[in-house]
Amino acid sequence: MNAAPGVQWMVRQVLLILRVLRDGLRALTHVLPPRRSNTCDERPDMFRLIWTLSVRTRDYLLRYMPSNRLLAAIRTRRGLKWGIPAMLVALPYILIASICSGSAADGGPGWLHLIVLWACWNALKFIIMGPVSVALLIRARLHEAAVRRHQRHDSRVEASLHEPALRV
Repeated sequence: MNAAPGVQWMVRQVLLILRVLRDGLRALTHVLPPRRSNTCDERPDMFRLIWTLSVRTRDYLLRYMPSNRLLAAIRTRRGLKWGIPAMLVALPYILIASICSGSAADGGPGWLHLIVLWACWNALKFIIMGPVSVALLIRARLHEAAVRRHQRHDSRVEASLHEPALRV
């Protein structure tokens, strides 16, 4: 290959990424691309960019997607009691997945498979949130009961300290 050194380096980077996707992170332990001598190392910038993009994507999805906002509201102490009824929200997602899957199987456009994947993912999130919210609610109530028990015990101890002692 008779290309510029920058292009050769870029091709090696792409091949390394493909190797990592195929073999996992073990590919990085055996073969690391050579460091470019004419510029500073660009790998930390690449990882920083990937990390920043993933964090911003996560923040966007948590903030603006309705299913994620509903799940976040259920995970609060006030919302834990709504975990089991929220499992019913999975039904429309399952219906959407069924309809789109049938349409794609009957010769519809291929992008319907993405909608099926999205609907199945959201349905699973709501189905799993029911039992998880029950477990979190039980844990919260046990903690609150322990706090009340300690407060009653502490108030009894204080009351017994303030009572005058009987003298004989």
